[in-house]
Parts: sequence; structure tokens; C-alpha cells
Amino acid sequence: MECQGVRIRVIAQIIDNVVLFASLGLFHFAVFGTWIRPIPDVATTFATDPICLSFLAVYFIYFIVLEGTVGATIGKLVCKIRVKKEYGDACGIWKAFVKNILRVVDGLAFYLVDMILISRSDKKQRLGDKIAKIIVLRSVN
Repeated sequence: MECQGVRIRVIAQIIDNVVLFASLGLFHFAVFGTWIRPIPDVATTFATDPICLSFLAVYFIYFIVLEGTVGATIGKLVCKIRVKKEYGDACGIWKAFVKNILRVVDGLAFYLVDMILISRSDKKQRLGDKIAKIIVLRSVN
């Protein structure tokens, strides 16, 4: 049972972000007929704009549902890694929720906090992983 470190998890995160942003971009184009919408005030738009908030919700739901039910996102499947409870059982929705809500903290300074915590942890866990008691393992498939 080998816990996975920063490099493979960053690759999986990049793949997930490409999948998510491409999907959301295509959805935005299909609905609004444009790739870009003018943003009048960046500081308040992300906190109040319904489209930004719905995209943020989709972002979190993607990770929570896929990790909670399948044990992996698309990026993790491509990288052949899985999310499991520390004792090996499936992650489950609640633990995936806890793990992913803490992305807000782990993502500080462009995920620098995340990378430091994973590098220093014996089980290669970020804050969300530690609190939810989850590990990321190499998939046996």
C-alpha cells in the first residue's frame, strides 16, 4: 500500500482542471454564445455572480461525487490513483465532502500549503486528507 505524493497528484489535478474548465467553457459557449463574458468588477463578481458561483459548485461537486462514489476523478483514473479511507475501504460521500471542502485551505498560495503538507506527511496527506482520514493510493487496476 503505497501512498502517492505530490507529483502524481499534481498531474491528476491538472487533468481534472482541463476536463472541468473545458466542459464548463463549452457549456458557457452553448448557453451564452461566447467564450468570455465581460466582468465589470473582478473583486465582487466571483462572490456574487450566479454563473461564477454555479461553476464553483460544479467544481466541488465533481470532486465530491466522483471521489465519494468511484474513488477517483477522471484525472486520478488516468494517473491510476485512488482515494480510500486510511484502513482501505471506499471513501464515501461524507469523507469526500470533508476532504474537498478543505481545498480552500489546501489551495492557498497556489496549492503550496497542499504540497508542503503532502511532502512532510508519512502518509502523503494534505489537510483535507488528514481530517477526513483518507489516503491516496496507487490503483491496482
